[in-house]
Amino acid sequence: MKNKRLVLSLFLILLLCGSLLPIANCYSTENSYTDSSSDATTPYTEILIVWVDNSLSLLQFKVEMKESWNFTALCQISAYISVDPITGTNWGGFMDFNFDYIIISTPSLTEDRVHFLDINNGTNDLDEGEDLGMAFSLFSNNNKTIEFGWKLKTYYNGKGYLNLSIGQTIQIKFYAAQDSDFAPDIGLGPMNYTLEWQSDPNNQISGFNAILITTWSIGTIIALMFIKKYKKY
Repeated sequence: MKNKRLVLSLFLILLLCGSLLPIANCYSTENSYTDSSSDATTPYTEILIVWVDNSLSLLQFKVEMKESWNFTALCQISAYISVDPITGTNWGGFMDFNFDYIIISTPSLTEDRVHFLDINNGTNDLDEGEDLGMAFSLFSNNNKTIEFGWKLKTYYNGKGYLNLSIGQTIQIKFYAAQDSDFAPDIGLGPMNYTLEWQSDPNNQISGFNAILITTWSIGTIIALMFIKKYKKY
């Protein structure tokens, strides 16, 4: 009976640890846009679907490409964000709406980088936010799916502050550099997105995820060792 209680206790501990682990980021179909599948000159920069989502601390994006990503220096995915139609810039007609922020994912064969540009205040710009705990990036689906995001209302040494609030409606357009594929396309206008009140269990950018995963792994090994040992008695 004592051994059975020990096994049961270990099992409950494992369940508790597992409940703390992050699950995959969830993107609502209501916050998505489907782009034309034949408006880029190269398939690897052809945007098919984009999603926007947020938590209390993070604005995040997911981009589905037609083919696996080409990890070259000029290949990048950018999210252009407007907080007010009369502020920011359209870069001399490059974009068909005024934008205030740009969040840029620039993956390469050796490393992923997420950069932040504040069009109205260049001193707020911040590069390599992923290394600073300000951003994240993730590739999946044979490198056809790209996820990246930036923290809300957070500074790193006085920079990188994305000044967006829950309940605020913003406009967003995506751009696949090196081949000029826009989503939505130029002339169609940007996506409208309202930041919603959502909890943060899946969006921990710091080393907390790594700690949880390590704890789970170690706990599992120890539990299996105890179970194997006490089965002998």
